[in-house]
Amino acid sequence: MQIELGMEPPSRVDRIGAGRALVVIRRPGDELIGCAGAILSHLDREDPVSVLAVTEGALGIPGASPLGYGVPRSWGLSSGEALYSESLISRFVDRIQEFGADLVYVCSPSEPDLADRHLSLAVTEGVRRAERPCRLAYFELEAELRPNRLLDVAPFSGSVESARRAHAADAELARRLDLARARDAYRGQMVRGASVEAFRLLEAEDLCGPRPGGPAAALLPILSDPELPEQPVSAPLISVIVRTTGRPELADALNSIALQTYPNLEVVAVQASAGEPLALPDRIGSAPLRLVRADGPLHRSQAANLGLAEARGTYLAFLDDDDWWLPVHLSLLARSLVGASERAAYSGVRCVRAKGDGWELSHVFNDPFDEDRLLVDNFVPIHAVLFHRALFEEGCRFDETLDVYEDWDFWVQVCRLTPMRHEPNLTAYYRLPRG
Repeated sequence: MQIELGMEPPSRVDRIGAGRALVVIRRPGDELIGCAGAILSHLDREDPVSVLAVTEGALGIPGASPLGYGVPRSWGLSSGEALYSESLISRFVDRIQEFGADLVYVCSPSEPDLADRHLSLAVTEGVRRAERPCRLAYFELEAELRPNRLLDVAPFSGSVESARRAHAADAELARRLDLARARDAYRGQMVRGASVEAFRLLEAEDLCGPRPGGPAAALLPILSDPELPEQPVSAPLISVIVRTTGRPELADALNSIALQTYPNLEVVAVQASAGEPLALPDRIGSAPLRLVRADGPLHRSQAANLGLAEARGTYLAFLDDDDWWLPVHLSLLARSLVGASERAAYSGVRCVRAKGDGWELSHVFNDPFDEDRLLVDNFVPIHAVLFHRALFEEGCRFDETLDVYEDWDFWVQVCRLTPMRHEPNLTAYYRLPRG
């Protein structure tokens, strides 16, 4: 199979879109960095504009914004409350519906700041779920975005700079605005001296199709842009092991890895089928991908053991090629293991079956950990778990004489060495065959 990562060249435009514009920012002042010209172009055409600042903080000057859109709305959330979650997504859905947004602006999901990525992905999912179809435009903060729209902001350059100068007393914002000016000057040289803002515009149909991973396919080219710089991370490496025969569903699994909010991943794709190597990209989102294979076909247990042997991460997880995760899955489990006595953790899994253009829920795995029960009941799906590689080093292996329930046997081995920590959040999907 081949996963396409192509991006169309940007169009020069004098507006990103018409209608009611909702601008979502994490902290006050972000709109001055990424989309001030777009806001002014909406106001120039008398489009209603609402700016929502999600986290705590105040503007450098009180009262209405110097851009002229009025007083920004603030939710005043703490940094923990602003992480990707069902409750945050629901609030965005409500705000989109309440305001009647035709176009939503938010920072790019490729931003280096993890909190910005959480915000971007939560807003994206909110747009996807909203009953009101609307377009989504990503803007730049610190990461240079490969855009498909370049907005001509020359008519508003003076007003943008005046608004930026009004925040000069905020030292951190002033520093970030200086970086934005440098980026604007560089991009101006690339487009023959024009004054432009860069956006990645997604249409409603790009986000709202019947994809299992939500908007993943639309975002994969952004998140896997080979020109994006690698960001230094201090979080332990997680290796995601994907056993595959190259089925079409593999794209959904890889897309869900691309959307993970955890900042330090690698993907080990184990080709279980014989024949030519699968044509896979070198990177999925920010995660490098390595394809490993044997001389011939591999049984399920053999493929799992090869993946374990090739993985380099401190923590390991399996995701088979017909399943997928929500963006918060790995970060949730990794956080739960910090300082914990357990060396493995699992979350809840929805088992779904394709029905028409959507998915029908069959049942849910989300029960508390019970070591005795695990001996008689396989209640922990393989892709629900994140575990420390030390368990592999201490001898846990997949039994290569088993063609089914090999994961059940593996978890029984794991639980002889450590209990599992249960996180009662539904963050994974198990795809059942059509009935």
